[in-house]
Amino acid sequence: MTLGVYITFRILDIADLTVDETFATGGAVSAVLIMKGVNPWLAVLVALVAGLLSGGRFDLADGNSGQAESSPIG
Repeated sequence: MTLGVYITFRILDIADLTVDETFATGGAVSAVLIMKGVNPWLAVLVALVAGLLSGGRFDLADGNSGQAESSPIG
């Protein structure tokens, strides 16, 4: 996660927090499924797909590979 944030902020100079969002989404989905009694390995696979979908929606919504045209930071 640290590497993903470092690459987007320092190297690409883009204010993109998609890395943080996808990890939090995957963790939440996995925790809820395990609490509901789902097999932990299946919960991890479903969480992986949920993280992929939540990260990919920015690429599909923007139409420019997730890169914002103007950054709110500067």
